[in-house]
Amino acid sequence: QLPEDQTYQMWGDVDGEMISMGLLPTDKDLVMLKYIDKAESLNITIEPAGGNDHPTVEKLVSYVTM
Repeated sequence: QLPEDQTYQMWGDVDGEMISMGLLPTDKDLVMLKYIDKAESLNITIEPAGGNDHPTVEKLVSYVTM
């Protein structure tokens, strides 16, 4: 459980550029995320509430390569 001032955010890595796919609220079972064509990996970070324009890689909590 995250504090109220933090949220999970998903990122798609395309050619080394991390593109936000959206926020991952913990109070919903289904979340609609932005589709990222040609993503080489999917990454989840902990960010300030409301999200961030760049990932805080020090707070990477999960990733999967494609």
